Amino acid sequence: MNSSLTLCRQWLLGCVALMTLGLMGCPKQVKVGAQDAKTPLYQMTLQDLNGKDFPLRELQGKVTIIDFFASHCNDCLQIIPQLQRLHNTYKDKDFNVLGIALEKKGLPLTTFIEFFAKKAPLEYPIVLANKALYQGKTELGRIIRVPQYKVLDKCGSVRHTHMKILPFKTLEMEVKKLLAEQKTCPTP
Repeated sequence: MNSSLTLCRQWLLGCVALMTLGLMGCPKQVKVGAQDAKTPLYQMTLQDLNGKDFPLRELQGKVTIIDFFASHCNDCLQIIPQLQRLHNTYKDKDFNVLGIALEKKGLPLTTFIEFFAKKAPLEYPIVLANKALYQGKTELGRIIRVPQYKVLDKCGSVRHTHMKILPFKTLEMEVKKLLAEQKTCPTP
């Protein structure tokens, strides 16, 4: 009986030690404050490939597809012609496409853009992601992989997020549905 009592004490002491170690490893409580706030979409300004500012407020009031891409992404290559086709079809109907490159300006990105320019000109704006986008500190959330494109309504709310290539007709149907919506957007 004495040995079973000793074994029970050792087991209990081991559990207490494990709990203490586990609690020591827990992070300190973090206060949620201004540094965790999300940057409103239409207050952001990104730089285009020439270093010029592109204020995202230019997208306000339009159905927009934001395409997050990288030059090393083969699926991204396949989406771009569909987006260009949508842009050409609906650009005069409160619709826009914005490409956001998730990489630094340089040779791979330039080569990537030149590749498309030879096939057909890219007529929608291409900009570079900023620190807030990389860290997920915007209303668009964290971008964890490419391809990824988000379909926004006229108020800037993300209505659809896609991480794979969709048939053109499916994407076009989403755009048409959002263009037909009669929605009053809150004023910023």
